[in-house]
Amino acid sequence: MTVAGLETVLDALAAGSDLPDEFPQRIAQALPFLTVIGVAVPFDGNFQAASAMATARLRRKQLSRLSLDVGAPPSTTAHRPCEIDGIRPAAVSIRKGDDNIEVSESVAARRRIGIQSRSGIYGHELADTVADLQFADSFVELIEHSPAGLPPSLAGKMAVVRLDGNQFTRVRDAWIARDADSLQAAASFSQKVIVARRQFLAGILAMAKDDTRMRTPGNKLRLETLMWGGDESLFVIPAWKVRDLLDVIAQDMVGDHWTLAPGLRLTTSFAILVCSVKTPIAIASRLAESMLSGSKRLNDTGTVEDRLSLQVIESIEAPAGDVDGLRKQLHNTDAPQAYTISGGSGLRRYIDICDRITDPQSGLPRSQLQGILARGRNGMALVASGDPPVHPVDDAVRRSRAEQAGERKVGIEALIADLRDPILGAAAGFDYLPYQRLAELWDVLRPFGHIAAVEAA
Repeated sequence: MTVAGLETVLDALAAGSDLPDEFPQRIAQALPFLTVIGVAVPFDGNFQAASAMATARLRRKQLSRLSLDVGAPPSTTAHRPCEIDGIRPAAVSIRKGDDNIEVSESVAARRRIGIQSRSGIYGHELADTVADLQFADSFVELIEHSPAGLPPSLAGKMAVVRLDGNQFTRVRDAWIARDADSLQAAASFSQKVIVARRQFLAGILAMAKDDTRMRTPGNKLRLETLMWGGDESLFVIPAWKVRDLLDVIAQDMVGDHWTLAPGLRLTTSFAILVCSVKTPIAIASRLAESMLSGSKRLNDTGTVEDRLSLQVIESIEAPAGDVDGLRKQLHNTDAPQAYTISGGSGLRRYIDICDRITDPQSGLPRSQLQGILARGRNGMALVASGDPPVHPVDDAVRRSRAEQAGERKVGIEALIADLRDPILGAAAGFDYLPYQRLAELWDVLRPFGHIAAVEAA
């Protein structure tokens, strides 16, 4: 939209007049319920200075104005507040899952535009590849009628995926500083980000389209995109699809499309929260955001690079605090380095190692992993003991191979090396944590492994 077009829309909103005919009607439906602030600043050729001035003025205006427009009173007497925002008067009945709920006109309008926009993003970004595609309209639809053989731990589970760019503004400023035309440089930076993120979106869509299990009985893709932007996004997939998503993320991390110039590269932090489909998305999103904050702290003290954090919440009820608190309770540490995988090559190595460990034919039996963890529950240190001294991890692998013959005996030392690889977090001070995490994530990393084990037998 041009500056003149934006001014026309803002003037119409302020005057309560009809919006221009060319303005998207789906957005116009929600605008009466939103507060909109705009500023204009002089531009003397320095984009960074103008941008900083505009941002400062916007923030000042935001602090001096209400961020909530309660709207006009409903035409009928409201007996209770909106069941979603809890503030505006309930005036409209809508369907949410299996229930009818009473909501405000504002929520109803914004919900309509949200449903349309979630599916519309694919057509906007990838028009040539989404013809005739339909997408799940609810989280329940996304996970119901799951593939046969799904382990009970993943039944009714969704994966909320949150991503946010690392210090994009700093990289943008460095990019702009290379060009005498700061406005053109800012525009080219924005376009590069759009193209790169679009490539990632194409990878996600291909992952979903190429798997027949990702289709509902109504032929809708089990994929919901709640927010999509250059530096931050939020989408939801079934929990059993996380393992395939990790491949897409690892490939995107190492892609040349994020390199702007030698020594100038954009990186992203990812958080994947596996939780019950009954978890309110506002809570799930907040928890995923707290995971991102933990991973990003590593960028403040070391190299800025791609990061990924993965967490499973087993219970239907989400933790009251943040994920750091949950991790502290479960594992006695919330140190971000214990839960974060860094760099595209690091993620690729993590995926490959976990694939080998969880392989139902040649990996470590889960019973032996539980045996390792039993030592910790009994207060035993994870150190070599006996005569001659044998490390518990080595002992578990050799025990699992003791009665096996032929090819199953091959690769003992390689499997031991995988289990003690630092990429799992097997570093000083974390002790049993890498193996506790492996047990937590086992079904996510090998969702249909028991089927393969039965077939192999």
